[in-house]
Amino acid sequence: LVAFVPVFGPLLYIMFGERRLSKKELKQLKQLQSMVYREDNSRALRLELKEQDKSAYGVIKSLLSMDTNADVYNRTDTQFFASGKSMWHQMLEDLKKAEKFIFLEYYIIEEGLMWNSILEILEEKAAQGVEVKLLYDDIGCMATLPGDYTIQLRSRGIEAHKFNKVIPRLTVAYNNRDHRKIMIIDGQIAYTGGANLADEYINHIERFGYWKDSGIRLDGSAVKAFTRLFLSTWYINRGEISDFDQYHLENQPKDGMGLCIPYSSGPKPIYRAQVGKTVYQNLINQATDYVYITTPYLIADYDLTESIKNAALRGVD
Repeated sequence: LVAFVPVFGPLLYIMFGERRLSKKELKQLKQLQSMVYREDNSRALRLELKEQDKSAYGVIKSLLSMDTNADVYNRTDTQFFASGKSMWHQMLEDLKKAEKFIFLEYYIIEEGLMWNSILEILEEKAAQGVEVKLLYDDIGCMATLPGDYTIQLRSRGIEAHKFNKVIPRLTVAYNNRDHRKIMIIDGQIAYTGGANLADEYINHIERFGYWKDSGIRLDGSAVKAFTRLFLSTWYINRGEISDFDQYHLENQPKDGMGLCIPYSSGPKPIYRAQVGKTVYQNLINQATDYVYITTPYLIADYDLTESIKNAALRGVD
């Protein structure tokens, strides 16, 4: 940016550049990390996996070594959605059944068919006494939502906040954006994936041709990880610490096949390594049969490209 915009580049960097976390933020982070607990049966599941599948165990071990607070879960049903539209329809059905709380954390939200249909249910649930928390990225929604949108939502009973609100000033600002797409319902059901809450993600409108983004629905024990991930981000963004236990409801375990390992990634110093990239590389490097990748954004660096090429040379499809 500085190289291509020599006049305004340095100024933009000063206003929106990257900085280290303050002492206060680091203290809050350590407090939050101390509140995050591991599942009682997580160690037993890891040992079981080590005996059954050493390649998969290696992925878990690398996650644990990168301070991700990743746990291993079983008894979780997972449902894959090949498009945002199919996931959206199921979201609406699940939201209508919420009884305790609904948490949403998204990079982009835009008023339209998708978001308005979700918002209508959120308002109804808030009126019924369901706790509704919404966290959206200030940069991601800067061009899609009005500046006072959080105030509008609060007047409707929805506790809404911007993640890392941008306040341009002549100081070094922390350029940390929240690209997560997470919806949690009663600590029992969670959605995640690549789809934001905007009409192009359900192909109601067309901006760049047919938009193919996938998603996943989890139902069962692994949703605990999504609940505490959301709450950690919520509290650090709000500058407050609260008790997680009130949201750790006894959910209904399911008889899902396999294991689920939700993990989080982000900037230093919160994460010492490039967690997401490392996970993908480990999976590709250990593949023996096939590697199928679907993404609207293929921006593979040298390391990831080499992993894909080497897998192909091994005969992996």
